Amino acid sequence: MSIRRSFREWIEDNEDEDKSIPYQLVEWLNLLNIFLEDEILYKASYTLFKNSLSNKDEHGYGVGV
Repeated sequence: MSIRRSFREWIEDNEDEDKSIPYQLVEWLNLLNIFLEDEILYKASYTLFKNSLSNKDEHGYGVGV
């Protein structure tokens, strides 16, 4: 299973949300996956992802730009 799909499933299971995952975040997940367990990686990445989406909504920049 790809890390993108695995991360999306984790978000759906743990955060009860359905989000599209931008390419930039997939690259980040692939790099950090070498060093971190999935649960820690996904929690940290989801926090960054949500903050970036919040910045995008508020200021016009963030993931997927």
